[in-house]
Amino acid sequence: MGAARQNFTATSLFVAIVAAVLLAFTSPAGAATATIGRQDLSTISGTSNCDGPACYWGGQFNTGLATPGDSLAMPADGVITGWRVRGQASGGGVLRLHVIRPVAGGQYMGVIDTGAAADVTGLNLNPTSLPAMAGDTFSITTESYNIPGAIAGIGYVNSVGGSYAGMPLLNAGSTVSPLASTPNRELLYNAVAELEVPNATALSAQSGPDSGGTSVTITGFHLAIATSVKFGDTAAQIVSADNSTITVLSPPHPGGGAVDVTVTTAGGTSEAKAGTRFTYDDIVKPTLSKLSFARSKFRPANFGGPVASAKIGSKVRYTLSEAAKVTFTVSRARKPGRRVGKSFSHTGSAGRNSFTFSGRVGGRALKRGKYILRGVAGLRTLSRGAGLRRSAMRSMRPMF
Repeated sequence: MGAARQNFTATSLFVAIVAAVLLAFTSPAGAATATIGRQDLSTISGTSNCDGPACYWGGQFNTGLATPGDSLAMPADGVITGWRVRGQASGGGVLRLHVIRPVAGGQYMGVIDTGAAADVTGLNLNPTSLPAMAGDTFSITTESYNIPGAIAGIGYVNSVGGSYAGMPLLNAGSTVSPLASTPNRELLYNAVAELEVPNATALSAQSGPDSGGTSVTITGFHLAIATSVKFGDTAAQIVSADNSTITVLSPPHPGGGAVDVTVTTAGGTSEAKAGTRFTYDDIVKPTLSKLSFARSKFRPANFGGPVASAKIGSKVRYTLSEAAKVTFTVSRARKPGRRVGKSFSHTGSAGRNSFTFSGRVGGRALKRGKYILRGVAGLRTLSRGAGLRRSAMRSMRPMF
């Protein structure tokens, strides 16, 4: 098995177990740890053996875990620090753990593998140090290739709803499809990982209106499978995410001010820093009210320029809570959604304002009929008039 085994350990990896994610802040640095795979290895129903020469599994891995809370994948980036397996290995047969990565089309890519298990009782950890990414899973290989009398097998437990599958020989960096799944059985193994804390380093936009809705892309490391992104204490809507970027929409923050943007994963919450501080602009939203005409029936001016006659045009009055530019549009009363001509504007101060409307829009006098004048200040539309108490429209009737 010498040359073949040497090549296998250098390049081969396989799919495997995954399980429940139990977080515990136990490492000296306070980092989160997770046990991934089937948690309970105490009960065994049988062993999937690989006996004798020419027996060399490409890997076996759990594809379904029936116990609530058990999970099949790394919940965040991290390092595998140990693993357990219950089975048998004798006469030169060995068991190994492999890190595998799901890719497109239901396939798996080999990543890296451990040394042979020193303990196969399921009681003790086999120490290791293997990097793994969020979403990675694991497989176990049973190796007794070309060794007479060698035995290597993985224990399993009967479990309704569980399942496991085999896999062809898988080299590091290559991809394969798993073999047919075996239902109602789970393989007995798990892995312990120390999880990386997410590190958010920069924001694509560091300011926006206090009304929210600003698209912000967060860049950094270990961001995959984020459970939340917060602006201060308020959660943001996550639009898209991968391991190095997360795009969100900023939540509202009335009153403005600066807040820290943080990312939380199973590994913890990112530290606040200058590069991930977001400032909300306290944008004044003027209120437009009391829109009225001196006369609702008037004659439009035949030509442009100032209105000389008091009988031509009408004085428009309105009130603003803050100084603002008010944009006006005219539409026919029977078709309020269809604007007549171009919009025009008037800049007013806080309080009562007025101007004379000539009855001309876009350089043309309005034809006889009933119209609606609508004013918009900032983000607010006034809709009052024509018998509607809460509309921001005011009706007018040019006369000829």
